[in-house]
Amino acid sequence: MDFDVLDYISKDEKPHIPTNQQNEEILFKRSTPIIDHNIDTVSSSTENTYDTRCQVVPLQLLDLPPVKTMPYFVIFTILKLLKPSVQLNFSHTQSSQDTDNTTGLPNLLETYFYDHNEEEKKNITNLIDITMLWFKKNWNFIFNLASINIEYKQKFVNKIRSLLANNSKASLLSYYTNIIAFCENSLDTEMASSMDLQTVTVTKEHILRECSLRIAENCGRTAQPSTSRFFQLDNMCKRIELFEPGLTNDNLGFKTWGASLKLSQIICNYVFPTDYLYSKNNFNCANDANKNYKILELGAGTGLVGISFICKNMLDTETKNTYAANGIDVYLTDLPEITENLWRNVKLNYKMDDQRNSTNNKVIVDVLDWTDPSAFIKANRITQFDVILIADPIYSPQHPYLIVNMMKTFLRKPRSDGDNTGIKGGVVLLEIPVRDKYEKERQLLWDLLDQNGLQIIHQNVETGVDDFGPTKYIFSKIAWKGNM
Repeated sequence: MDFDVLDYISKDEKPHIPTNQQNEEILFKRSTPIIDHNIDTVSSSTENTYDTRCQVVPLQLLDLPPVKTMPYFVIFTILKLLKPSVQLNFSHTQSSQDTDNTTGLPNLLETYFYDHNEEEKKNITNLIDITMLWFKKNWNFIFNLASINIEYKQKFVNKIRSLLANNSKASLLSYYTNIIAFCENSLDTEMASSMDLQTVTVTKEHILRECSLRIAENCGRTAQPSTSRFFQLDNMCKRIELFEPGLTNDNLGFKTWGASLKLSQIICNYVFPTDYLYSKNNFNCANDANKNYKILELGAGTGLVGISFICKNMLDTETKNTYAANGIDVYLTDLPEITENLWRNVKLNYKMDDQRNSTNNKVIVDVLDWTDPSAFIKANRITQFDVILIADPIYSPQHPYLIVNMMKTFLRKPRSDGDNTGIKGGVVLLEIPVRDKYEKERQLLWDLLDQNGLQIIHQNVETGVDDFGPTKYIFSKIAWKGNM
């Protein structure tokens, strides 16, 4: 799609707007956030007018000042505030802070700038202050800012962010390219706004970098920069945070896929170990009360499935396992280029203090090459796992063979101790998407399971979503034949 970078430059604006050179002379000095202590003197009619315009009238990009008339710090602040909202379960969710004006500005900044450190958040607050002052002096008819207190900051931020909902993606992209064109033609390299003991300096490079991020975020998942996303699952109190590096074609493990979310929800619905390892006809697992359970995730990627298991059964005080007296060892595995980010995500959700405070539970992130697992076996001295977790593992013709081989290698074999309780061996929880391109590979997988002494003891088709839209998924619970 073609965008005209001049779409948002008006030729003749009636309101007088100072030029960038004039705006360089506007210095806002302070050492604390700007608070108008005379807010009580603002007339009710002025405040009502503000509420009417800021809460009822939708803000359009054309309502903003022409880009060429705004100082760099104003452009930069607008770009910062147009950062997409937090993604929750593959959807951009509108936080209550977008509409609840009783919520303080610090909480709102925490919502949208969770990936910034405290100093960066402080700078953003400063930029919002001086940007509001600039609008109050030069372009106040769309905001009617009577003061710069917390309440008005909240409304100002919400008003700017409403541009995301009130304008099409094409319009936003055109606006961003307009800003880039302006910066490329501008002779100014930087603009500073001085305050007591500190100076906020916004350069052309700052604007171009922020603008590039906004454009990439609107160009599909494969073009998006590194980001964090969040997942909230039923039957689990903790919200999971995952960091995703920029996606490349040869590192698909850097993205969280829809099958992981579906399998994670099943994990949160299950009670461990009864729903995993014991049949409905005999769910008394007292004989295994002193067992140390071993859990393996194959191809963990960003780690959602394994982390969900950890949070549900090892961390959540309301739902964590009460049967495994000798603890649970969870191994999250993938290829070498994936495990660094995988370990990062584990640490985001499972603090090492949790492991040090528990002598029974362990979380291990390690490399496991499906074509040659010998290094993993040697390093960990283990080949028998009670539960194997696999999500979306088929994206080449060789994968069905490799997956079944991993099951044969690592799935705990049936016991021969005469115990008739439940399943006499480990189980595999497998979630795969129904992709037309890999129909033959899916059928090959089912055939290989049967040929290698494995059976599907439960299977169902369900619908879910990810970044690429709705998809059907097949959930399968797999065990050794004759183990029910």
